Amino acid sequence: MMNDQVVFLMVIAPREQKDKLVSELHDNNANYLNVMFGHGSLDGSKLATLFPFATEPRKVVITAFVRSSQVTGLLMLLEEKFMFNQANTGFAFTIPIECIYH
Repeated sequence: MMNDQVVFLMVIAPREQKDKLVSELHDNNANYLNVMFGHGSLDGSKLATLFPFATEPRKVVITAFVRSSQVTGLLMLLEEKFMFNQANTGFAFTIPIECIYH
């Protein structure tokens, strides 16, 4: 498909879900997966008092490149298998890529 562009996917979730998330993303054609461990900084923040966020500090940040035609399916998978549509379970988003220079 000519208009099927590549987008940058970012997933942030509790660290304990790393292996399952990586496996599911890989099985669903996410390319160049990169896994980083993060530490949430919301604990003790004034922002934390404004919103009902959980302050779970141990996070995994997974990035990948996916086709734009796959985004809806991947986000639905995250909602269904990892409950991303519920509060404090994780979130994902994509960023369009205009071009890549090398």
